[in-house]
Amino acid sequence: MMYKALVALFLLLSLPIVIVFSQEDSTHINLERSKTVNGLADIGERLMDRLTWKGQRHVWVIYPAGGYSPRTGLEFGIMPVLSWRNREKTSDEGRPNTFSTSLQLSSKRMFEVRTEVEWFINQKWQLRSKFDYLKINDQFWHPSFNHGKKGLEYESNRLGFASEFLYGVSKQWFVGTSVQVFNYEFKNWPQVIEPFDIYGQNGGLVAGFGPVLLIDERDHVYYPRSGFLLKFGAIFSSIDYDFSNYLIDLRHYKAIRQSVVATQFVFEQSTGDVPFFMLPKLGGKDRLRGIGHSQRIVDKSIWLLQSELRFPLWWRFGGVAFAGMGQASEHFSVNRSSIIYSGGAGLRFRILPDDPLNIRVDAALASGGLTGFFITLKEAF
Repeated sequence: MMYKALVALFLLLSLPIVIVFSQEDSTHINLERSKTVNGLADIGERLMDRLTWKGQRHVWVIYPAGGYSPRTGLEFGIMPVLSWRNREKTSDEGRPNTFSTSLQLSSKRMFEVRTEVEWFINQKWQLRSKFDYLKINDQFWHPSFNHGKKGLEYESNRLGFASEFLYGVSKQWFVGTSVQVFNYEFKNWPQVIEPFDIYGQNGGLVAGFGPVLLIDERDHVYYPRSGFLLKFGAIFSSIDYDFSNYLIDLRHYKAIRQSVVATQFVFEQSTGDVPFFMLPKLGGKDRLRGIGHSQRIVDKSIWLLQSELRFPLWWRFGGVAFAGMGQASEHFSVNRSSIIYSGGAGLRFRILPDDPLNIRVDAALASGGLTGFFITLKEAF
C-alpha cells in the first residue's frame, strides 16, 4: 500500500510541472503545441456543457459520481448538483446556494444515498443540512486495543440527518443551533469480542442539539482567497447515549498572487458515555488525510493543525500541496512522542462554470506508515 501511495504522490506532484510546461509560450514550445493545448481545453469545455444546464440564476450539473477512500473502496454512481443565486440582489456574491444528492455503490459493498444543502436564505439566515443512508462493511480500531494495520471488521447501517440553522446578528457574525439524529445498526462483530469491550457495539439512536457561534469573514464559501472563519459548536446527545461534544474550528486564508495559503486548527472534545462511532476522528478526507480510514485514530479528545498551498494550473484544473499534524488522546494533551504528522498533494477540477466548486483528488502519507487517497467533492477546509 505504501508504494502505491508514493507512486500516486509522484504523479500528482509531476502533473503540475507537465501542465505548466505544456502552457509555456516560449522558444522551447512551438505554436502547434500551444494550439493543441487550447484545443483540448475547448473540447473539455464542450463536454462539460453537455452535463451543464445554466439558467438566469441557477446552474444544474449532472455527472457520474466517483470517489475513493480506504474506508469505502472505489465508489461509483451519479450526483446532480444545483447551484443558485437568490432572487434579491445582494453584494454577497461569494455565497451561492447548493443542493446536491448522490447515489453511490463501492467495491467494498458500500451503498449510500446522501443529500446535502447549503442555503443562504438571505443576508440574515442560512441553513446547512445533510441526510444520508449508509450501509458499509466497516472497520474500527479501539484506542485501547492494538490490532496493527487491520481493525475489527463489522457491518454498519446508518440512517439520519444533521442540520445547522443560523441567524446573522451582523454581516459576519452568526448564532444558531445544530441538530442531529442518527440511528446505527451493527452486525457480524468478531466472536472473540465481548459486547462490553466496545461501548456502543449494539448500535442505537443518537439524538442531540446545541448552540453554534460562527464568525465568517471569508470572501467565498467554496474557495476562499482571503479572510477567516471561526466556529464554536456544542452538541448534547441523549436517548440511547448520554454524552456531549465540543468543537472549535479556526481557518485562515491568504492570497499570494494567483495562489492561496489556507490554514486550519481544529479542537474537538467529547465527554460522558461516548459510543465508539461518535468518538472524535483525527483522520479522514477533511482532516489529516494521511490517515486514510476515518476511524483509524479516534479518542475523546483530538487536535490538529494543517495548512495547504492552492494554486491554478490549466483550464479548470488546480493543484494543492498540504501538511499537518495532530494528536488523539483521552484528555487534551500535546505530547511530542504521540503527535502524528501528515503530508501530501492533490489535484482539483472545477465543475461549475462560474463558481469554484471543485472535485478533489488527494494522496497523502502519515506517521507510522499510514496512507490516504481520496476522490471527493469540495475542499477539505
